Amino acid sequence: MESDRPRRAHLVEVWFRGQGWLPFDPTPGRGDLDGAYSAASVGFSAAAVSAAIAAGLDAADYKLETERFDRGSGAGRAADGRDLPGDIAVATDGGSEGSLLRLLALAALALAAGIGLLKLALRRARFFTRNPRKVAAACRRELEEFLADQKIAVPESATTTELGQVVWQQVAVDVAPFVHAVSDARYGPPEAAEEAARRARLELRHIERALRKRLSVWQRVRGLVSVRSLGLT
Repeated sequence: MESDRPRRAHLVEVWFRGQGWLPFDPTPGRGDLDGAYSAASVGFSAAAVSAAIAAGLDAADYKLETERFDRGSGAGRAADGRDLPGDIAVATDGGSEGSLLRLLALAALALAAGIGLLKLALRRARFFTRNPRKVAAACRRELEEFLADQKIAVPESATTTELGQVVWQQVAVDVAPFVHAVSDARYGPPEAAEEAARRARLELRHIERALRKRLSVWQRVRGLVSVRSLGLT
């Protein structure tokens, strides 16, 4: 025995001028509005909508592509080439592509933010020490990673002086005060190492600001999301 419940497998959303968007079953013999439908307009008239349906619209009228529907004139064209009345338009799922693009954009932004936060956390963690030797090593490592994210390679065997030469040759920034401070903190007398480490951190900030001023917006973004400093390339 066939169930008395209305069949909704073929329901589509149809725009009826003056009535709003209505669920409608275009299957022949099913679009009689005998179900418990809702309307977007307070002036909804089932009789008027039934009269429009009785004008001869069938399921083929609703198989419209988004690009074949003229929303400006309020009229569309059926799949078989017949013009649809100006009173009726068909809801399509053309917005799904836009939703997917927005989702992908949000995912890309989340990934970029995650990479940036990870690198920031790793760099900050290196300075959780009172040992001036380790602070100096952290300063040098941070500068090397900054350069790596901008595709400026520094040989692993390079000394601090050679690191300074690379910076000067590549971006014309004088890092001599930084080189002296790092060297004093790592190899100088213990009683002067703490002050030298403090100067090394201060000089590092000056160098990073000077380097950023020489970078374009695109280069800054590229450096933010680059994983070269993480050793993943």
